[in-house]
Amino acid sequence: MKILVTVKPGKENVTGRDLLDALFPFDFKVSFRKTGYDGVLLLETSLPFHRVAGILAWRRVRHLQRLAPLTVFKKIHEYTEEDLGLVLSGLKEGEKLAVMAKKRGISKEEVDRFLRLLYKALKKRGIVLASRKKASKILFVEFIGESVGLGLISSKFYDFIRQRVASPF
Repeated sequence: MKILVTVKPGKENVTGRDLLDALFPFDFKVSFRKTGYDGVLLLETSLPFHRVAGILAWRRVRHLQRLAPLTVFKKIHEYTEEDLGLVLSGLKEGEKLAVMAKKRGISKEEVDRFLRLLYKALKKRGIVLASRKKASKILFVEFIGESVGLGLISSKFYDFIRQRVASPF
């Protein structure tokens, strides 16, 4: 699984090392890489996302700001309807969804084109867009250069991450 990790800019190396220290006893193949954007790392692990968040709630990591699970992460032009279907399969018709999109190193036109495709897929499935506070689930849309990652979690789990996993430092 790929997890997008945002950290305090300039603290990528120390935070990446602390993440490895926390997760290595549970996953010997855990790794991270810098994305080329300040404060943004990609963590790769064989552990499920909820387990990673649980470990990081127990073993706090300095400078960690946010975690976003990425069910699919690939070049923006390689996305298919099957990829969107895989990510959206956890949603029921009529369910309220908040979309949190972050754009890094990509043109506004490319972002708009991809989001139109995404919103069309949501509408086709009968998903209702809502504010983060009213939504039952959150869809992360993370643009990083020519690639985009998508991931889905419950609003309650997102709140848990913000309260228990994100570093107060």
